[in-house]
Amino acid sequence: LRGLGWFRMLVAAELAFSLVAAGGLWLLRAQTLQGEARMLDALARALALQADRTLGIGQVMLKNTSDELSRGLIAPSGAQTDALLRDRARALPSFRAISLFDARGRRIATSRDESTPAPREVEARDFFQAAQHTAAPQLFLSDPYVALGDDRPAVSLSVGWFDARGRFAGVLALVADPDF
Repeated sequence: LRGLGWFRMLVAAELAFSLVAAGGLWLLRAQTLQGEARMLDALARALALQADRTLGIGQVMLKNTSDELSRGLIAPSGAQTDALLRDRARALPSFRAISLFDARGRRIATSRDESTPAPREVEARDFFQAAQHTAAPQLFLSDPYVALGDDRPAVSLSVGWFDARGRFAGVLALVADPDF
């Protein structure tokens, strides 16, 4: 019976040690999860800041180009306009293309190469209709859609452009991946 008392004490000690180890592991898990949550929060803030800066740069380019179109400093179509849009698209690596659409939704200039098919029914897209129903150029971010040019999901950051007399003349759109 004496040997049985030591055995009970040994089992009790092992049980106590197991409880302390389990508590330590639980605390370590909680601390790890808190650290990962802080890391994810910092990453989310950094991504949001990057997206905000990308939108800001896109907005400046769109508004400046819209203003240049309105003042007649840029022709709304032609090889020079396509070349200008390609140059501006290269300066915005987060975006796949820049396209200019007339008041009826026809693409009249683009940074895409000439072999890229023109999108259809642009006048029905939310970004076109939003620009069409504003009195002045306002930035609009579209709902995701499938871009005809490369058959990939896309969103458009767009602004309307107006002629020198303030009439709606069309839409200038930057095309990006939905997760830009």
